[in-house]
Amino acid sequence: MEQKKEAVIEIKNLTKKYFCYILTLYVFDFLLAVWYYAFMSNFVYVALSGGVDSAAAAILLKERGYDVRGVILRLKPGDLADADIRDAQLVADALSIPLEILDERESFKSITDYFCRAYMQGLTPNPCVLCNPTIKFGKLVDYALKNGAEFLA
Repeated sequence: MEQKKEAVIEIKNLTKKYFCYILTLYVFDFLLAVWYYAFMSNFVYVALSGGVDSAAAAILLKERGYDVRGVILRLKPGDLADADIRDAQLVADALSIPLEILDERESFKSITDYFCRAYMQGLTPNPCVLCNPTIKFGKLVDYALKNGAEFLA
């Protein structure tokens, strides 16, 4: 009978110990969530092209409470990108979001040079294979993170 009492007391002690441990974890998770929402950025960059897809992404993010900011890549030389930027600015204005321009003409020149060289040699170049990892998913993502965005859409 004495062994049963000791076993019950041991179980109660273990239950209290693990209950405190579990409660501590819940409190920690709660404090972590409060810290995240208080101090982490809640703004998102959307790569705006001026088209429907990027505009829809911006609208959906705004509806979910994000502070949305647009960003567009200036890739074409001279004034050739102006029409693209105007289109993106029209979308940004309609959605009441700021638009930032990331000038990557110099980086993109190496990609267009590759395209022209390969084409002149009778090859079928694929500039996206070079552009996507270095500019679109390289410099654009770096820009978003460097400026404190939570993510890039």
